Amino acid sequence: QRRDMGKPVHGQSDMNVVRSNFDDSLRVFRETVRRSAFVAFDAEFSGLFANANLGPRRFDSHEQRYRKLRTSVSGFLPLQIGLCAFSCDPTSSRLIAHPFNFYVYPRPFDHIQRRFLSDCGSMDFLASHNFDFNKLFHEGVNYLSRAQRAECLAQKATNHVTATVMPLERFEDVKLVASLEHTIRTWLRSSKKSTLLLGPYTEWQRRLLQQHLQHRLQDLPLLFTESQVDSSLEARNMANINVMRFNSFASRAPHFEALKRKENESYLNRLSNAYGFTHVVDALIESGKPITGHNMVFDLLQLYDKFIGPLPESSIEFKRHVSSLFPAIFDTKHITSRHEHIASMFRFTGLGSIYKALRSVQPALSISLAPEADRYGRSTEFQHEAGFDAYMTGCAFASLANVASNVAIDATNLSAKVLPDPSPTFANSSSLFPGHVNKIMWNFSDESFDLDDLTQQSIRDDFFHLTRLPKDISLDQLKCSLAAKYGLIEAFEAPNRSAVIQILDRDKIEVFVSDLKDGILELGSLGSLGATRYDESIAILQRENQIVEPEAVSTSS
Repeated sequence: QRRDMGKPVHGQSDMNVVRSNFDDSLRVFRETVRRSAFVAFDAEFSGLFANANLGPRRFDSHEQRYRKLRTSVSGFLPLQIGLCAFSCDPTSSRLIAHPFNFYVYPRPFDHIQRRFLSDCGSMDFLASHNFDFNKLFHEGVNYLSRAQRAECLAQKATNHVTATVMPLERFEDVKLVASLEHTIRTWLRSSKKSTLLLGPYTEWQRRLLQQHLQHRLQDLPLLFTESQVDSSLEARNMANINVMRFNSFASRAPHFEALKRKENESYLNRLSNAYGFTHVVDALIESGKPITGHNMVFDLLQLYDKFIGPLPESSIEFKRHVSSLFPAIFDTKHITSRHEHIASMFRFTGLGSIYKALRSVQPALSISLAPEADRYGRSTEFQHEAGFDAYMTGCAFASLANVASNVAIDATNLSAKVLPDPSPTFANSSSLFPGHVNKIMWNFSDESFDLDDLTQQSIRDDFFHLTRLPKDISLDQLKCSLAAKYGLIEAFEAPNRSAVIQILDRDKIEVFVSDLKDGILELGSLGSLGATRYDESIAILQRENQIVEPEAVSTSS
């Protein structure tokens, strides 16, 4: 039974997925995710923040955070995507992990051309963890988003793709078209052969030539087709142009209709190939299975932006769309940081740290790797390979579910835990982590990004904007001056000799407010400081155009 559960149908031989084995891996993935309990997700990117202004700040609202991320995400690419499906063995309490490590890289298709940003630090980080850039650029799986595919189909339906004549911009192209028109007209006058062979030409040349020759010779009953060449030229995407002559347009008609049907079938096949990795995303969505990630806000936004469509302008619309696609999302960073019983068990909540800590739970949850992923079980040296990180995330999620399903949790030393039931059920995963379903961790924030709450507002009553600061005061000095009366303080530099502070002890907020007299705070040696609630202050600054909205920040290099 273990052998049957561990080996996917069709026999996936390598968890690294590139163009050459994508079709087989897609079939395996569809079957594996269909019978899985949940799927873990991770990705590696060409960068995170388009510039320093788009990084997170503690005093950003939910909408500000979303809009900043939206701007950055649109510029960067996912380079490697890890998906790990976890299946339950019905004969035991064992879980079987099936990791897939996809290299993804978009290529041009018809009118769709894509450019992307790369961050030197991110690329260097990937290189230091043995990322195979040759495999990415030469063999990465192509993709179009759902929106891009719909756009291509709409254009094809209106014959826009074939009706748009490519301009003749280069002299050599003008000369070539004129020469071939002359050749065809000469052949029609002086030869009785039914077919004229031209070429070979590249795909771009064939499209250019056929469009202009058909336009110039549209009064003649001709038919343009293509024929293959020898393998060495075919590898360079070369082919011949065949010009067929007919006695009349009526005799050409059935051949013309057959050619159109063949071209349409060919186009749909090319479109399906170009759609590429999005077939995987579709399978994930159609399965309706819970998905889990770690600190996954970037992963989720990239997943939507690259494979569904452009990110909506507002966080409300994003939430509405994502919730319809993925009904149950779990962020292990959120669980290990915010769960009322579990959070105290972890000193560090990085993925590697919680994976290592949870392996010490006794009795440990039994998780086996599918045979083709055996190397993941021998070492942790594959960290920051997306497939391995997805595997670690899924293991962490399953182990956390194991912990959460046992309510007697009062110890803070995770290694000393003794849990009676190592086989949590994932049939109703939301019951395992009530209060954590569809809640994503915001970095540098005490709040969560709640995908189910369309009316979510940021609670920032603990933030205040201080102005009229002495010229030579540092943030540390400011915090020390405030801490004596108002407890632990966070401070952030702001323009024009001002700062934003956060009062971390909520009991001290009312004390601070009561000390404000007409917007003035008397602070001993620091003198009289201007002080307003941050939300009030930010509204004033926006009206005075002193704050630039994130969308206005350029991401061009």
